[in-house]
Amino acid sequence: MNGDKAGFFFEEKAFNEKGELILPRSQCLQKLGHGLHVENDKFIKVTFNDRVKSILKTIKFVDAAVCQSILVFKNPRTGSEVSPHKDAEFLYTEPVDRLCAIWVALTDVTTENGCLEVIPGSHVDPPRRRFIRSVDENGVKAAFDNPPGSYDDSAFVPVPVPRGSCLVFDGSLVHRSKPNTSDKPRPAYVVHFIDEAENKWSDKCWLQLSKPFPRVY
Repeated sequence: MNGDKAGFFFEEKAFNEKGELILPRSQCLQKLGHGLHVENDKFIKVTFNDRVKSILKTIKFVDAAVCQSILVFKNPRTGSEVSPHKDAEFLYTEPVDRLCAIWVALTDVTTENGCLEVIPGSHVDPPRRRFIRSVDENGVKAAFDNPPGSYDDSAFVPVPVPRGSCLVFDGSLVHRSKPNTSDKPRPAYVVHFIDEAENKWSDKCWLQLSKPFPRVY
């Protein structure tokens, strides 16, 4: 469970009860992560470019560092639902949360192919649960310390965006996405940044590095 490597993650429905792959190989992957900004030159170029630096400076990130990067596939007809959550439930600093996401649309993102849906204003409420890492004689584990929040379905607002655009949002913003039931893909590159000027990465997080997070500036 570290973030300086890149690995493949399969869709939950990719395999049958016997462990046999039942989805086409071109549509069986859910995502690739979490260290694309460390291992891949093309993703490194995107993650640390001047436009990203400008965004982070605009939102007053003083000592910005990359803690995670993900390529989300959201393949046609197989891209699964993402349940409502706050990113800061999974990625967090101490003593104060200072996390933001830059979500880059790699194709036109619409309500048909599973765009993000957000609850405006929900970022002002701190996370009520954390995904906590623990180590015992059986190895490394991670689990939530509290049940998920309950949200009114009518509170969510869809956020369609054209190809090449990016969404920038606080780690405490509640968001979700519905399954991609269309015949069009919805890939996105998502990078999470923390500000370590007055905070430090929590050693309770499931995601840990063998070395310091890469600095942006």
